[in-house]
Amino acid sequence: VEQEHMRRLSSDFDGGEGGGGATMREVTLSENELFSQYIKLYLSIRNDVDFVVGQIEKYKNLLTWKDETVTTIIIAILVAILVLSLYIPTRFVFAFFVGLTFYVGELVGRRKRSNRALFLDELSKWSSSVSGMPLNWQGGDDCSKLEEKGITRLRLRDWCNRKYKTHLNLRTVGDCGSLAVLADIVVFASNEFEKNPRRYRAWHSDFYTNFLDHVPSDAAEHDASTLVYKLPAGVSLPSAA
Repeated sequence: VEQEHMRRLSSDFDGGEGGGGATMREVTLSENELFSQYIKLYLSIRNDVDFVVGQIEKYKNLLTWKDETVTTIIIAILVAILVLSLYIPTRFVFAFFVGLTFYVGELVGRRKRSNRALFLDELSKWSSSVSGMPLNWQGGDDCSKLEEKGITRLRLRDWCNRKYKTHLNLRTVGDCGSLAVLADIVVFASNEFEKNPRRYRAWHSDFYTNFLDHVPSDAAEHDASTLVYKLPAGVSLPSAA
């Protein structure tokens, strides 16, 4: 009965029996795992919507002079850019932004490779202690080589969840063809890695985001724990006798 219920549930979300591999994957999950996945999806959508709405409020307040100092600064910057555009060739501006894009990509790739190497190093140490022989795993090694050393997928899954505080299921670990893929999945799912570059509070680190942080939003006006909280109309009036 439970298997039939899970089959119908997955069919409803995947559009029937023609859903392909996604349908078969959800059939094998328990109700708690499905519920956990949908909760994570809901939280992800809610956080994205909250971020977008917050940014829209900041832009609206920037244009409506809610903070006169911040709006004055942005107008002065726009006027300066307009004047400089008369003297600086456009090709130099495009070249600067193209170079900046490659620089940011290099930082992200360097951090990804660093986290992958850190995971493989910890995996080598743990598997060496389990198998009793020195092991040094590389990203291109196949996950099946772990089983040749006596380390099953179940044991590997339990170590990843315990070491990096993740909630990986056995199928996710089993679908990893190489250790590099496993490392990327663990790094993505765990908060034990430093995945985002450190953001220094300096004007040259992230000029636009640092400046936008000083633009007020309307969220504080609806938070009762802040000083700018606005009471609803009529709350401060005396109660009728």
